[in-house]
Amino acid sequence: MAQRPPQPFHGQPVFFAGQTAQTVAKRRQQGDGEAGQDNPRPVGRKPLRQAVADIADEACGAEGQRRAAHAQPFTKARVRIGHARQKKRKVLHDRVGHQIFAAYQQGQLGKRDAVIGKKAAQRTGQTQRQPEPAPPGELPQQGKQEDGRQHQQGEGDQKFRPAGNIAEQENAPERFGLQRPMLPQNPEGRAGYIKRSQTAQKGATHAGQRLPEGLFQIGQRRRPAEAEDEGGKGQQADSHHPEMNRRKPLEVAEKLKKVGVEHQDDQNASLEVYGTVSHGAASFLCRGIGAPGEKGSPGVHYSRKNHPLKTGNFLRDQKPYGRIPDANILSRLKQDSEGTDEVAILQDKLIVRGAREHNLKNVTLEIPRNKLVVFTGLSGSGKTSLAFDTIYAEGQRRYVESLSSYARMFLGQMEKPDIDSIDGLSPAISIDQKTTARNPRSTVGTVTEIYDYLRLLYARIGIPHCPKCGREIKQQTIDQMVDQVMTLPEGQKMQVLAPVVRERKGEHAKMLEAAQKHGYVRVKIDGELYELDDLPALDKKKKHSIEIVIDRLIVRNSDEFRTRLADSLETAAKEAEGLVLVDLFDKGTMLFSQNYACPDCGVSIEELAPRMFSFNSPFGACPQCGGLGTVMHITLESIIPDQTLSFHQGALQAMAWNVQDRGSMAHTYFEALARKYHFSLDTPVRDLPKDVMDVILYGSPDKITIEYEGANGAGKYNTTFEGVIPTLERRYRETTSDAMKAGYEEYMVEDECRACHGQRLRPEVLAVTVGGLNISKVCELSVTKARAFFRSLELTEKERMIAAQILKEIDARLGFLDSVGLSYLTLSRAAATLSGGEAQRIRLATQIGSSLMGVLYILDEPSIGLHQRDNDKLLSTLKRMRDLGNTLIVVEHDEDTMYAADWIVDVGPGAGVHGGQIVAEGTVQDILDNPKSLTGQYLSGRRFIPLPEKRREPKGWLTVRGARENNLKKIDVSFPLGVFCCVTGVSGSGKSSLVNEILYKHLAKVLNRAKTYPGKFDAMEGVEQLDKIICIDQSPIGRTPRSNPATYTGVFDLIRKIFAMTPEAKARGYKENRFSFNVKGGRCEACSGDGLLKIEMHFLPDIYVPCDVCKGARYNRETLDVRYKGKNIHEVLEMTVEEALEFFDAHEPIRRKLQTLYDVGLNYIKLGQPSTQLSGGEAQRIKLATELSRRDTGRTLYLLDEPTTGLHVADVERLIGVLQRLVAAGNSVLVIEHNLDVIKTADYLIDLGPEGGDGGGKIVATGTPEEVAHCKKSYTGQYLAPILKRDRERMEKRKNERE
Repeated sequence: MAQRPPQPFHGQPVFFAGQTAQTVAKRRQQGDGEAGQDNPRPVGRKPLRQAVADIADEACGAEGQRRAAHAQPFTKARVRIGHARQKKRKVLHDRVGHQIFAAYQQGQLGKRDAVIGKKAAQRTGQTQRQPEPAPPGELPQQGKQEDGRQHQQGEGDQKFRPAGNIAEQENAPERFGLQRPMLPQNPEGRAGYIKRSQTAQKGATHAGQRLPEGLFQIGQRRRPAEAEDEGGKGQQADSHHPEMNRRKPLEVAEKLKKVGVEHQDDQNASLEVYGTVSHGAASFLCRGIGAPGEKGSPGVHYSRKNHPLKTGNFLRDQKPYGRIPDANILSRLKQDSEGTDEVAILQDKLIVRGAREHNLKNVTLEIPRNKLVVFTGLSGSGKTSLAFDTIYAEGQRRYVESLSSYARMFLGQMEKPDIDSIDGLSPAISIDQKTTARNPRSTVGTVTEIYDYLRLLYARIGIPHCPKCGREIKQQTIDQMVDQVMTLPEGQKMQVLAPVVRERKGEHAKMLEAAQKHGYVRVKIDGELYELDDLPALDKKKKHSIEIVIDRLIVRNSDEFRTRLADSLETAAKEAEGLVLVDLFDKGTMLFSQNYACPDCGVSIEELAPRMFSFNSPFGACPQCGGLGTVMHITLESIIPDQTLSFHQGALQAMAWNVQDRGSMAHTYFEALARKYHFSLDTPVRDLPKDVMDVILYGSPDKITIEYEGANGAGKYNTTFEGVIPTLERRYRETTSDAMKAGYEEYMVEDECRACHGQRLRPEVLAVTVGGLNISKVCELSVTKARAFFRSLELTEKERMIAAQILKEIDARLGFLDSVGLSYLTLSRAAATLSGGEAQRIRLATQIGSSLMGVLYILDEPSIGLHQRDNDKLLSTLKRMRDLGNTLIVVEHDEDTMYAADWIVDVGPGAGVHGGQIVAEGTVQDILDNPKSLTGQYLSGRRFIPLPEKRREPKGWLTVRGARENNLKKIDVSFPLGVFCCVTGVSGSGKSSLVNEILYKHLAKVLNRAKTYPGKFDAMEGVEQLDKIICIDQSPIGRTPRSNPATYTGVFDLIRKIFAMTPEAKARGYKENRFSFNVKGGRCEACSGDGLLKIEMHFLPDIYVPCDVCKGARYNRETLDVRYKGKNIHEVLEMTVEEALEFFDAHEPIRRKLQTLYDVGLNYIKLGQPSTQLSGGEAQRIKLATELSRRDTGRTLYLLDEPTTGLHVADVERLIGVLQRLVAAGNSVLVIEHNLDVIKTADYLIDLGPEGGDGGGKIVATGTPEEVAHCKKSYTGQYLAPILKRDRERMEKRKNERE
């Protein structure tokens, strides 16, 4: 038997990625052969049946494999990704049909004649199954398929094999990546080819039309004319074919030429694509696997790695058709393909392309999903711009835009970041430091929602008590009363009373008369029993208690007694409005109530509800303070700060009370008071009697005589004196001016509410207890103690059933707070008093409780304010969130966090204009091995912060006595002066209470004359050694874009003076204010000196566009005409510090200020850079530079609270150098810090602890870092000791290398 000829079209692959005409031609040159020869299948292709079978198990299991195996040639298969699906179509083959087709195949019949003949044969019913005819010169072969399996002949099993010349003639579609159209007359009976790279999916090939080699025309409507084919036969176009009405421009052919597809000018042929995949799957795969094409050409073109995805005429706006393929199948198809192009599968990556926000320089980055990713780099290098301003902003914007336009009007719109694209973006949640609630009503309990569960718990199982006498108040039914009485021993005598009057004055005659009319016989008045027809006269001026005798009983264990008792109790409750008294004679009484009311005090409360326990609701808030727990009032210290002065010397410092002015009305009033109460206005205030001071401060009970002299003569009159403090408080309440209110508030301090004592709730609400504690007392417990309290709570069976789910949620949320290192916090702690790191970790704990999956969390240095001891808890929490299936991007500089990360992105290489690039990315080891990574150099030890050669000795001491603010245990602390001192300790140990609340506020009040009110302490010694205190934090240097480094440092004033001194400015009469963009005159009035115009976009984000008049220069044309050394004022503001230092080299005052900015590492920032674009570390260094540029007095105390926040190790090294310069000038530097690099370089340490919260507030160790490191009780010392040892070894090694 002759060998079966090759079948070039049967079993061709569904897809062959990157198979362009060029690649096919290249393979032919390599000897792979051409279509129609012995090796017609291009390299890299796989038979359809085999490709489907390979992926069937993975896509849809055994069923899919079974279906795929039976995809016969004559079946019109529509293979969707993920499963092979057959839709069998009955195809009739008869002898006449075979003869017609053979004639058509040999060129004896045209296509239209073949179709007509076939249909005629079908209509005449002459169809029957025939064995498959062999091609000319060959015998039929039966019994085996391509895969070698036996099969039974049946409908759809026969195959047609084209003659060799047909294969040669019709290999053009194969060369261009097409699959043969599925037509009954097709010798292979296969479906059409799919063009994935340059070809559109639309068009039409008339059934069986032979395509000359190289012919390729899309969707061209055929003309009803004769066309010559290769065999020389002409045929009439079928204008009624459904695809013939699709029109495409003739330019398509020209476009196809540009991408390597030949086209011959034959307009009578077109191609109809019916693929073996659905149009939806085909379109998606074309997008993912197709070869690149030219913009505008038809079809879908996937650009290679660095080109955006473009669409042509078939797919508009990148909208995929059909179902999205499974990622595993696409991965398999990609492996089977030639592999020159990427499949756009974003299951495991977040891909950022072309990020240019702020200083980012067209950054393209791939971030692995479901990993813990750390962004690190220098302060100002672009970490936050990439993480928050790009990735999070785009995720938030996409979410908001998915809402309706009406909903978007009420949401904060985020601007679209300057970026090409972000793919694989999950729903994003930002957990940063800027979202701390400043509302005084927000507490740790409300922020974490624990307080909501507490309210529900107390409303459901709380036990109310009388707020006056403390007696438990119970609400009982008649049946409960009966059951309780039945517990008495049998035979017990008793009488049921109705207490109608309880301790009220009056004769109560009407009430007694009504009781007699109702048929009652006896009544008990003030403990004595009387007949109602023989009552004594009652004294109406005395309080009386009256109980009507309802029934007299003896306890019996019978149904008759139970029924009679219930009836009597019900009658008594009706008469006494829910109260029932059972008198047991010599064994006391039993009081029952159907209401929540104290029967003794008459205090009643409504039924317990969660709203009663909310201090934000009028139903539960204290009426005195409104639920704040504090009230604003004026104190003696605020209006008389120096009591050594007399009133004539100006002791009274209050608005409108200028007593030292002898002609003022205030002086007239004080003279009248002096005459009335016999004191002198020249006596120091501290020596005046207490009753006199009470009259002056709070008012005179008697009228005083005012004597005055005026233009019309002298006179006198009598009037009352309200008092200084009541007058100021009244004016504060009555004024409508915000400025006046602010003025009066300077004399006010927050003090504990005297009604609720800071507990925020009504007295009756505070009387409700669970486990013996009210809700306020529970909130005052630390997280650790609160968790222990709820776990040890003893409840009844009923209460346990009610509270089970509530207690479970409370315990879980308290556990989350403990897991992020916040076990020392109390639930009543005001949210406004939390540090940035604490607030961020609280939000992190809240997110843990939500247990979301597939979310992108972006965190900004969660380790801020966290001691190294608690760092492991935080890292385990982050890993737990990652293991849930979330992606975490953490902007962090902490070494432990970087070692725990799965992926690190190092942004740099410098800061500002010198940054914005990805220096290194990869695992920790990749960063360590990268010589370009500054982070890797510090992690590996190639660079490090050295220890000081010698520790300084203190020049003096500043001592605080009896500090007891918050959790401080009345301690005495001595701070060294003239050295670099660090206050350390675990989180919550009392560092901020000691330094910020006591030390800073007292020194600011005494030295800087600030209106601050320090915390509780006894005395402070050594203040005379200082002349001022300066606090340098990371708060912005300005709240508006008008603030910039030049205005803050004062260098802009000097620059404006120089411009005002130029000849051009003098000739025009311009002064310094002419060159300010904040005042009228020199600024552009169209934009008011902003340089930008705000365009409100209603429900879209507001747009800022450059001013049309000044083009963003901020000044008008006349001002910009004035130049100094060839540059105008706008161009000077656009200079960096480095450029300006050279430009103003001849001006010493300007040069000195700019030099300090340069020294602290801010050489890259622009002089006019808006303050809103500065990071926290940059703002802090600008403040330090401003202080360095001032004249040193050597008596200044600089205070910094965690200055390393947001700083890279290289920035920390530069910061330490600046602080050492301040100390070298004779000043004192006091720092609150957890960073071991700062601690190890300090001259003196004060370690507080040993624990946080109630377990802290004590001094654990003091001395040099070496001395603290030897203290075993100090957690700081335990972590500091290995660092000191490591750095000494490094310094010794470096010294040896230099030698």
